[in-house]
Amino acid sequence: MSDNVIVPSSETSDASQKVQTHVFKVAMSCGGCSGAVERALKAKGVEQYTTDLKTQKVTVTTVRPLAEVEEIIKKTGKACEYLESVDGPAASAAAPADAAEVNAAAAAAA
Repeated sequence: MSDNVIVPSSETSDASQKVQTHVFKVAMSCGGCSGAVERALKAKGVEQYTTDLKTQKVTVTTVRPLAEVEEIIKKTGKACEYLESVDGPAASAAAPADAAEVNAAAAAAA
C-alpha cells in the first residue's frame, strides 16, 4: 500500500486558532517523493498529515495558515496545487492508531 500515515501528537493551538484540514494535489511518483514532503512538514512542526501516492494527494490538519502549509510543500520542489480546506479535522484525515492497524485494514479490504 502506498499510503503513509502520521498519527497526530499534541499540536498546540489557542482559542484564536482554528484547526483546518487542507488538501493538496502534489506530484509524487515514489516513496522518496512522499517522504520528502513528510520530512518537510515534520521539520516545520506539522504533526498531522497523510500522503497518498495513488491519488497524489497530501492532506494536512493543522492550525497553520493555508499559505504557510502550501509554501512548506512547494519548498520540496514538488508541483503543488491547492484543492480544498475544511474547518476542523476532516473525516478522511482521521489517522489510524498505528501502521499495524493500517496494514490490517488493507488486508481486510483485499
